[in-house]
Amino acid sequence: FPIIETIKRQLLDAGAAGALMTGSGPSVFGLFDSPSKASLAQQAVISRELGDAFIATEWEREGTSNELPRRKQRGIFLG
Repeated sequence: FPIIETIKRQLLDAGAAGALMTGSGPSVFGLFDSPSKASLAQQAVISRELGDAFIATEWEREGTSNELPRRKQRGIFLG
C-alpha cells in the first residue's frame, strides 16, 4: 500500500531513527531520540491527515515495585 510508504517517509523526514509497519498492520511506528522530534512528527502526520498519531512512552522502574516509574519518551505510533 502506497500510504504506508508515505507515512514511513514522513516519519523519517521528521527525524525518526527508523520507521516500520507493525507485523500484523495496519499501524506504522517511528522511533525518535528526543521528545521534540517525536512531537514535530506527530504534528506533521496530523496536519497532513495521514492518520491518527500519538506519542507512546516506555516506563522504567527503579528500586522497589512500590516506587513510581520514571517516564522516557520512546517513539511515535500511528494507527
